[in-house]
Amino acid sequence: MAEQWISPETEPKEADFRGILRMHIPICKSILGRYGGPPYLYVDLYAGPGNLEYEDREFAGSPLIAQEELVRAGLAYQSVHFERDPEVARA
Repeated sequence: MAEQWISPETEPKEADFRGILRMHIPICKSILGRYGGPPYLYVDLYAGPGNLEYEDREFAGSPLIAQEELVRAGLAYQSVHFERDPEVARA
């Protein structure tokens, strides 16, 4: 089953991930703004379907959280998402 990797810890982990990005992205934006260079590259090795659901609660997964936070910060970026479960990748 594609959802076996979702657990009670998933939603708090995604919230923590958002918090980390809210610290990390402004630092990167400052560095890239000072020195220039290519856009920020976000790579998600286990991206999942994006929108997650666990016990009738819906919440954003890491690829959507990253997109929301990068857009919110106004940081130019490129992203690559991988998912090893073909059923989840097609969702």
